[in-house]
Amino acid sequence: MNPLPLDRVDGTVIAVRFSSENFTVASFRQHNGREISIVGDLAAIEEGQSLSLYGRESRHPKHGPQFRVEYFHTYLEQTREGIRRFLLAEVQGIGPAYAERLISYFYPLYGAEMLERLQEKPDQLHEVPGLGEARIHAITEALHEHYGSRQLLLKLYEAGVSTMLARTIARTYEERGVDPLRIFLETPYQMVHDVPGLGFETVDRLARQRGLPLDDEGRIQAAITHLLLRAYQQEGHLCLPMEPLFEQLQEMVPLENGDTIGAALEVLRNQGYLQIVSVEEELVFYLRQPWRVEEGLTTQILRLLDAPITPLRHFAREPERVRQAAEDRAGITLDATQRAAFDHALQRGICIITGGPGTGKSTLARLIVDAWEEGGLKVKLAAPTGRAARRLAETTGREATTIHRLLEWREGEFQRNEEEPIEAETLLIDESSMLDAPLAWSLCRAIPSGCRVLFMGDVDQLPSVGPGNVLHDLIRSTRIPVARLTQIHRQDLSRENLIVNLAHAINNAPPGKPIPGGLVVARRPQDGNVFLFDTRLPWARCT
Repeated sequence: MNPLPLDRVDGTVIAVRFSSENFTVASFRQHNGREISIVGDLAAIEEGQSLSLYGRESRHPKHGPQFRVEYFHTYLEQTREGIRRFLLAEVQGIGPAYAERLISYFYPLYGAEMLERLQEKPDQLHEVPGLGEARIHAITEALHEHYGSRQLLLKLYEAGVSTMLARTIARTYEERGVDPLRIFLETPYQMVHDVPGLGFETVDRLARQRGLPLDDEGRIQAAITHLLLRAYQQEGHLCLPMEPLFEQLQEMVPLENGDTIGAALEVLRNQGYLQIVSVEEELVFYLRQPWRVEEGLTTQILRLLDAPITPLRHFAREPERVRQAAEDRAGITLDATQRAAFDHALQRGICIITGGPGTGKSTLARLIVDAWEEGGLKVKLAAPTGRAARRLAETTGREATTIHRLLEWREGEFQRNEEEPIEAETLLIDESSMLDAPLAWSLCRAIPSGCRVLFMGDVDQLPSVGPGNVLHDLIRSTRIPVARLTQIHRQDLSRENLIVNLAHAINNAPPGKPIPGGLVVARRPQDGNVFLFDTRLPWARCT
């Protein structure tokens, strides 16, 4: 359903009283002399600027009458004198004689709408004798610069697109030197690929309103991009295999001819929007950014694996003594899996220690940090969240930060990277199961070659909220040494410990065999769900 028509007021900005990124309050004098208060997303306006505003009058309970602006553009001059001033001031190569020639030719045809009509159809300028291509180009550019977004904003508003999103569309293409109105009119589905936050459903509605066919090539390409973007941003997947992608695509844009999908995929790949690779004899599909993230992370991990490290001499000479000294300081005896993990952390350049709750990861982290510092290494500790960082600091007795703070996040980007790496010789990242792929890539880019890196976490925990399952994939790659902690060290009978024991029993129990308490574990292979059956109940069956 189209929105109601907006009211229009023309005039000049008198004073900007308040302005933030998305909201502005200003005083505005209409051409009829009336002064009004205007509010809305007007961050770009300046005092003295002549504007045409589109919106509705409203009354604020505290501030009284206001004109709430939905969109605006530079005021289109409508009088002969105003149009003459515009041509002389804004168009290079137009003097008084050519300005008069243009006005004499077009003003009788269009009157006050002269500049608007020329902006809509600039080819008409060729009708004026002696104007020349250079002047025609200059006039077209001036009209586009001042009034180019007017038609686009109007058409998008009429189609039900919000003001903020409409301006995002205009800004996206104007920054690239591309006419956004032409994109909207000729290839609207292109906006799905280019404009952040603009979904397929919105663009599809706009295109359908303009009568584009259901089997339009751009529609199929946009649907593919939409599905892969949804998988990346909302479902945590860096890519989609062919089968689920095609199934979802058929639900969105039913097609009888599979060749059409193949052609759309090929176009997207040729245009650089899509990467198609074969993984274990199955085609998988990436958008450009997720592919950059995965490739970038892989490259950095391989760099860290290949980089030589300086051996810890005290451990190389007397590993048993160093390990025993660490145990004595903590007043504990490490089990076999913990000793193997301790040795990994001191011998390897990059390694992973994983284990479920209660297996002694926190205790082991403290011992490893002690041994690193005993060897004279500069240690940094970090975790994905503030809560995890605080717990790591409490466990080790050292300062620990979030990864964002470690990488010095400012003004929308990390200050630490390949050119400005973090200053550390060893780095321990706790709760690594929370690492998503983009953050892991940013982290690994900032780790200097030769720095020891230890990822710790429970691989059986839920994966990160963001895209990727980094810890699981690093372990599955078999390229990084992994130490698994399996022995539970919590002996209390609290509810937390009962849950810990049950979790370990579920992970380790063979399907269909009882675990402590008479329960039987059943796993459904197709989705990984786990079911517990109490075989003591007469109706329970497990196969």
